[in-house]
Amino acid sequence: MQNNQEDITVIPILKLNDDCLLEVFSYFTPKEVMKLENVCTTFERVAQMFYRTCTTMNVNEYLDEKEILEELSRKIGSYVRVLRSTMQTGGFLTAQVVKLLLPCYTNLEHLYLEEIAGLMDLAEHMAFLFTKLKTANLINCELSDEVGAWIQVATKIESLSLASNYIRGSFLPSMKHLSNLKEIDLSRCDKLESQYFLELCKNHPGLKSLGLLQWEHFSQMCVDTIFDYLKELETLKIGHLKYDKVRSKIKYDILADLPKLIHLEFLSCSGCNYFDLLMLLAYHDQLEYLHISLKAQDTYKYLAYDALIKFTKLKKFSICCFFLNKAILLEELLIKLKCKKNLEEVVIMFANVTNKGIYQFIRMCPKLNWIDLYNCKSITHEFLLLLNSHDVDWTSRHPLTIRMGVLDLESSDEDEFEEEDYEFEDEEVEDEEVEEDEETEAEEVEKEKIKDVEVDDNERDKDLSFLSVIFLIFFFMIFLQINVIRS
Repeated sequence: MQNNQEDITVIPILKLNDDCLLEVFSYFTPKEVMKLENVCTTFERVAQMFYRTCTTMNVNEYLDEKEILEELSRKIGSYVRVLRSTMQTGGFLTAQVVKLLLPCYTNLEHLYLEEIAGLMDLAEHMAFLFTKLKTANLINCELSDEVGAWIQVATKIESLSLASNYIRGSFLPSMKHLSNLKEIDLSRCDKLESQYFLELCKNHPGLKSLGLLQWEHFSQMCVDTIFDYLKELETLKIGHLKYDKVRSKIKYDILADLPKLIHLEFLSCSGCNYFDLLMLLAYHDQLEYLHISLKAQDTYKYLAYDALIKFTKLKKFSICCFFLNKAILLEELLIKLKCKKNLEEVVIMFANVTNKGIYQFIRMCPKLNWIDLYNCKSITHEFLLLLNSHDVDWTSRHPLTIRMGVLDLESSDEDEFEEEDYEFEDEEVEDEEVEEDEETEAEEVEKEKIKDVEVDDNERDKDLSFLSVIFLIFFFMIFLQINVIRS
């Protein structure tokens, strides 16, 4: 047995079969495999096998090396099914680079592009791509209604996002033949006209997801149309953070009767009436995801406190409070949520919450695996020390990922925190060390108080001595004047 082990350790890597080498190559990036390909014919053959497994391409990872990007696109382009270039993945893709790359990606099914100016100049290439696309996310790409020519040929399209573009929507009525379309997002399309949106709803009653966030022309007629025609709707994103007299009169409550609605994202300003909608949704209690952005004062009315605490099936809860200054109000809401035992993801942004309040909330959520505390300025690293205490048993619950600002921290079941970009000097904090730190801090505070008292006493003595000198001088001057008068 020992001899066999010694024989195995001296076998050259080239004696491994191609499947084993492919497994080894899978730990390398495509860029690194391009270098390994030049080592020998065996590596070249395995590299070709590796390229066939590359079904997703993130263009932004190679924008600083355009030559490598072009070469890699030629090698893996025909195998790629998902092409991404978004702000979230870093960098910005130009129309010139897209023009060079698109001919390589002949079998794309999912396309995600964001912040690309001049995309309308690539009409021929884009129209060809759309014939095979199932997903097309073209966000903030300065698109006009001419994009309709691409969409007309997208007979396989299932999900379409044209958010933050200049479209009026004149092509929407002509999309009736796109029977596979299930998701569409037209958020922040300020020029979108209501009449074209109404035609879209009538022609696509099978829509499952609709996004209309920050749409200036959203009206009561739009609400009624959604309710009348989109009975299959599961995801709805509506609302506006800017106050408008017309939008403030909209009644959203009928949307609570959509039979399959399980995902709601709602933006609200202080003049918006959405309380009845949430009360009815809580009564039906079928939502699994709820996101609310509030631009209002710290009152129970705009927080919809009584409605939110009644949901029991929520798995994801997100709340963004731009002007909610009272931490007690939001923390009380979180602790009284009836869905705590089912929550898996929670996002709390721009909120004035405390370390102890969020810590208590997390302890009550056994299934929670993600919490985002972005721009919650009152949350400090003391919050992480609280989580790392023995009060939380991580062995009996899901691992928790915490996002604080741009800092990602993970607490594992081994009772420690891990973070990729930020390193702590002490990864584990024991209770004894914490107690010692607290004792030393208390001693330092007492010493400082004693010093302050001594300083105050010294200053008081100095003041008294100074006053006594002044009085002596005053009496001496009076005595001299009396002597002068007598003389």
